[in-house]
Amino acid sequence: MRLLFMSLLLFASAGCIEAQQLPASPSLSTPAANKEDLHEKAVELVKLMGIRQRLVDTLESNIQKGKEAMLKNNTKYDPAFYEEWAKRMQARTNIDDYVNVWVGVYEKHLNGVELSEMIQAQTEYNKTKQFSLPTPLKDKLTSSAIAMQSEVMGGCSQVGAKLGGEIGQEIEKEHPDWVKQTKPIDKTAPTR
Repeated sequence: MRLLFMSLLLFASAGCIEAQQLPASPSLSTPAANKEDLHEKAVELVKLMGIRQRLVDTLESNIQKGKEAMLKNNTKYDPAFYEEWAKRMQARTNIDDYVNVWVGVYEKHLNGVELSEMIQAQTEYNKTKQFSLPTPLKDKLTSSAIAMQSEVMGGCSQVGAKLGGEIGQEIEKEHPDWVKQTKPIDKTAPTR
């Protein structure tokens, strides 16, 4: 099962990496009254960035990559296990779970003014393919890009690993014949 989770991390992080367009940065603290406004702005930014569509576009290939990695690295399961796992992952993946990771990261790390500047810049980019940010925001984004990317990748990995693990456990229960039994190592046997 450990390999299954590792492969799911690969699947989830690959989808998030392919969807990433702009990094984000730490923000100033935000009063509770502005949390709803921040959330709405973060939702708008992620929508303008096309994150949802990018995740949808890469879902099938990322599931395939996860299945292939598991097939290559683990002989514990019958190939039918991996086929069924991929089929269920495709059917049950909720793209909104991944989109919400992105929204949460931007909402956490950008304040209202910064989100507005990002929305304006992304709107302009979508029209002209030219991107321009105020220097202070650009500097802030540059300094925190790695941390933000890590949070997106980590959050998306958790989403994928949770679903993939649940599906793997279901399949093991439903099809125990697909799980190849390995013999325990005899520690009393002589070694060479």
